Amino acid sequence: FRKSIKEIREEVIEKRRMLLNLLREDKPDRTAIGKLIDEMTELEKEILQKRYEHMIKVREILTPEQRDSYDMRILAKSRWERGDD
Repeated sequence: FRKSIKEIREEVIEKRRMLLNLLREDKPDRTAIGKLIDEMTELEKEILQKRYEHMIKVREILTPEQRDSYDMRILAKSRWERGDD
């Protein structure tokens, strides 16, 4: 799971570099920029799909008590990432 996510993130990083290079041009190619943005969006979507599929699979093998604990950790992490108190 983590390996596949890492590989996809590396692709996103490379496309971001390409995008920044396009933006530095005197006359940026809007079509190429749009295409890169679309590709990056698809890769980010793939990451989210893999992440949530993994979470579902983990929850399926847990006991109800373990699921409660897991859910609380996920909720706490998402609040921390958003900056909620």
